[in-house]
Amino acid sequence: MIEKIFRECLKEVLNDIIDNNVTFELPTGARRADIHVQRTSGDDFAAARRNGKWQDVDFLESYFSGYQLVLNMYNKDGGVTRTKPIYVDKKLKNKLTNYTN
Repeated sequence: MIEKIFRECLKEVLNDIIDNNVTFELPTGARRADIHVQRTSGDDFAAARRNGKWQDVDFLESYFSGYQLVLNMYNKDGGVTRTKPIYVDKKLKNKLTNYTN
């Protein structure tokens, strides 16, 4: 029962991040962490597209950029220590792609 509630809450948070372009601050205590949509453009976008990412994104409509959900984990002095991509199901990925196109 509790896992079903957790999954539904997580779905709501991810949908809110995608639909409204918000940053969700995780309640981690001492160290800050957040989830948001990150834009990738330029040479990074070109390299990722050559490797098979964002094949369904129209690069002219998106101005040669792609978007993905990421988790940022900060160290104690405020600098970003790690950025990890968040892999979502096909439904959320298509929603993000539609907003991109």
